[in-house]
Amino acid sequence: LTMSQTYTRNGTQQSKVRKTRNFTTTTTITTSNLTVDKATRKILSGTASVKVEGTASTGGSFSRNGTITFLGDGKAQLEISGSSSYTIQW
Repeated sequence: LTMSQTYTRNGTQQSKVRKTRNFTTTTTITTSNLTVDKATRKILSGTASVKVEGTASTGGSFSRNGTITFLGDGKAQLEISGSSSYTIQW
């Protein structure tokens, strides 16, 4: 099964550090050519672009973009634009 889709989540989070800040965020994940094994429901390959935007209760704002490349076998590579790259395994 191959699919492309967009998922958006709007929400509010509270910092666990001193519980003094709240964050309002919008997270958007757009997949492209995501291939899933129907029998096992495991992701085999594909990519996803990720965008997280938010505003803190203190007035500051942030925006981060990244790309997830699904490598199969329970692994993916997360690249955060202008920052770092991480291997994810589940």
